[in-house]
Amino acid sequence: VNHYGTSRLIEKLKALADSVHADSSYVLRINDISLQYGGPFDTENNWDTPHENHREGANADISYTDAGARRIREKYFETEVNKLGAKLKSHGHFHVTYR
Repeated sequence: VNHYGTSRLIEKLKALADSVHADSSYVLRINDISLQYGGPFDTENNWDTPHENHREGANADISYTDAGARRIREKYFETEVNKLGAKLKSHGHFHVTYR
């Protein structure tokens, strides 16, 4: 129930995952997109960052490590994300926004 995304977000995440995998063999671990019907996301109900923007299905968190526990280089990942026209923040994980 915490993996709802707009069709644009899902399309872009698939393209990102495919591009990254083809180039580096990383398998992205994507999590915490949005709740299906929006609303508070945090289990603490305090909308503390980094989940305050996860309301519309346009944001996703991606782990710093891939499915094989390999660290994804931030500069490399930033370049890949920018190719698809997204915004990227980094705070304990990658936070990707596609609008």
